[in-house]
Amino acid sequence: MSLTRAAACRSMAAALFALGATPLVASRALAVEGHRSSVLDVAAADPQLSTFVAAVQASDLATTLNGPGPFTLFAPSDAAFAAYGGGDAAAFLRAQSPAALRTMLQRHIVADVIDFDLDGAMEQKLAAPTEAGNNVQIVVNGRGTTVDGVPVARSLKAGNGQICVIAKVLAPGGAAAS
Repeated sequence: MSLTRAAACRSMAAALFALGATPLVASRALAVEGHRSSVLDVAAADPQLSTFVAAVQASDLATTLNGPGPFTLFAPSDAAFAAYGGGDAAAFLRAQSPAALRTMLQRHIVADVIDFDLDGAMEQKLAAPTEAGNNVQIVVNGRGTTVDGVPVARSLKAGNGQICVIAKVLAPGGAAAS
């Protein structure tokens, strides 16, 4: 017996709803599962990336990140923005000009999808150019993946790339800010 696509979607939505997800969350999850959503859509569906999404929208990068890509975003979590902004992420964002936010966020965008799979047990290192014109140093080994020394907590796939959630904001000059 095979399910039609519509029946499979209804079954997935029912399962998510039974687990406590709202219908809106269930429909977002279904869209992400098929990797049809943009990196910005996927980030907007993640409650831990709301500050990152607000910064993208305020910096006029939304059109770019909804475009064809491909992109790898190193997206700081809400907690990372709060720490970077002295404890108040919202106040920090309000104090920044769109141009300053754009420059900061471009350090978190690589215009390519980076493959983090290990071939064997060897450590892999890569310098990847960002949209800001600098390089981020990516290390992949048996302990995980880091970007400029900051661990990647998790990765999310999207139709035009991927998001790597990180716990610090990448500061100018390739250093991570606490």
